[in-house]
Amino acid sequence: MYILFLAAGLALLQAAALAALPPLPERAFPIDHPCLLPDSLFEPLATSGGDETRVARFADGRVVLRTSASMHAAARQVLAILEDVEGWPRFIKRIRSLSVLPSHPLSIHVVFDTPWPLSDRDYAFFPAVVRDGQGGGTVFWEASAESVPPKKQGVVRVARVRGGFAVSPGKTEGSSTLIYTELDSFGETLPAAAREAARTRGPREIVAALRSLLLQGGSPGATPSAASPRGRARIVEAAWLRDKLGSGAPPLVLDSRPRRDFEAGHIPGARNIDWKDFTAVRPNAGTYFFGNPSRWGLLAEPDARLTARLCQIGVSNGRSIVVMGDPEGWGEEGRIAWMLLALGARDVSLLDGGYPSWKSLPGAEVERGPASDIEPGDFEPVPQGGRRVRLDELRSLLAEGRRALLDARTREEFEGKRLRGQKRGGRIPGARLVPAASLYDASGRYVSAGELNRLAGPLSSGAPPITYCTGGVRSALLAVLLEARLGIIAANYDGSLWEWGARPELPLETGPLP
Repeated sequence: MYILFLAAGLALLQAAALAALPPLPERAFPIDHPCLLPDSLFEPLATSGGDETRVARFADGRVVLRTSASMHAAARQVLAILEDVEGWPRFIKRIRSLSVLPSHPLSIHVVFDTPWPLSDRDYAFFPAVVRDGQGGGTVFWEASAESVPPKKQGVVRVARVRGGFAVSPGKTEGSSTLIYTELDSFGETLPAAAREAARTRGPREIVAALRSLLLQGGSPGATPSAASPRGRARIVEAAWLRDKLGSGAPPLVLDSRPRRDFEAGHIPGARNIDWKDFTAVRPNAGTYFFGNPSRWGLLAEPDARLTARLCQIGVSNGRSIVVMGDPEGWGEEGRIAWMLLALGARDVSLLDGGYPSWKSLPGAEVERGPASDIEPGDFEPVPQGGRRVRLDELRSLLAEGRRALLDARTREEFEGKRLRGQKRGGRIPGARLVPAASLYDASGRYVSAGELNRLAGPLSSGAPPITYCTGGVRSALLAVLLEARLGIIAANYDGSLWEWGARPELPLETGPLP
C-alpha cells in the first residue's frame, strides 16, 4: 500500500512539473532557414501512398528534403500533435532517420531526443513555432554542437541540423496539408551501431507515424509507448529495387509465389519461400482429417528449427528484406512480411505490383529454374508484441469493445456462404469487411493511403485494429499495408477462422450485416 501511495505521489509531482513547462517560443524564421526555400529548387525524389518527397541539392554538399502529405484532421490538431511529438521538452520518443539519396552518401535527418536541452547525441536542440492567421503554422528547429563540450566516445558531432513541419488547412473540410522540410549537415560519419538504429526511421516514416497518431485519436501530452514493436514496413517500387540490387548492400528478395511460378521466372538472386513452412501445423488434407487444422494458421514457435529455416534462405539481422508476390494470389507476400516483422526483422518492404511490375520494368533481368546458392543468414527471432494477437487475448480485447475488427475475406465467406477448410462458417461478431482483393488497384498495385483509409476506416477508436481472415494470410497483408501506408501497427490474429471456428463455444454470425 505504501508503494502505491508513493507511486501516486510521484505521478502527481511529475504531472505538475509537466504542466508548468513553458509553451514553445514563437519567433520568426532565420532568413536562411530551409523551410523558406522556394519550391522551384526541389526536384522529385519519391512518391509513396500519396506522400511526395522532393530534394534540393547544393554545390556545398547540403541536401534538403521536402515531403508533403495530406492529413485527415484540422490543421490546429496536426500542429498540436507536432508540438508534442517534435518539439516539447518531455519524454520524447527518440527519432533517428537515415536515408540514402540517389548519387549522395548516407544523410542524417531529424536527430534529437531528451533530456532537455542537451541530448545523448551531444548537441543542443532549440524548437520554436510560428503560426499564421488561417489555422496553420510551422514547428521548426535548429540544432548545434558548437557550444557543447565533447564527450569521450561514441558521439556523433552534428555541426548543424535545421528543419520543420509546416501545416495548413487542406482543400477539403476537415483535412490538412503537411509539408516536412529538413536540412542535414554532418561533421563526422555515423558509427555502425547508430547507422543501424537510424535505418528504422525516415522522413516518410515520420509522416506516417504522425498520421497514425491522428487516426488513433492522438493528442498533446500523449507519450509514445515504450513497448512499441521495432522494425518498419514499407512499400517499394520495382525501379528502386533494381537500383538497390546493383548497390554494395543489396536487400534480400523473398518470392512468396508457388514454386512452379518461381522457377518459371524470378528476380535474380531471389529466394522462394512458402508461408506454410512456418506454421504450427502445415495445412493439407492429411492434417484436416487426422491432425489439428485449428493450428494451420498459427505462426510456428520461434525455436531453433524456425530460426534455421530463416537463416537458410539468407535472412540476417542487419539486412533489409523485400518480399514480393502476385496480385492474383492470396496475399502470401503479406504473410511473409508480417511474420518477419513479428519476429523482429528491422526493415521489411513489399514490392508494389509484385512480380508483374518487375517483368514490365525496362531492362529488368529474369532468372529461371531453382534459386541459386546463397550464404546463410544470422537472423535471431525476437518476437514483437503488438503485431500479433492470440485467441485468449483476442477474446479479452473484443469484450472491451475498443478495437476495430477487420475481416479480410470475401463477402461470401463473411456471410457464411463459403468455407475454406474451417469447421464453421460466418464472421466474428462485430467484424468489418475489408476484402483482400480490394487492397489492389486495377493495375495490381497496392491501394493508396487515402483509399486504404476509406476501406478500413474509421480507425479513430483510440486503439490499433485487429485483422483476421481464414488462416491469417490475407489479414497479414492488410495489417502490413495499414502499417506501410498509414503508420498503424495492427495486430494480426493468425489463428483466424481455422482456430476460432474449431471452438464451438465461440460465437459466429452469418448472413448480411443488418
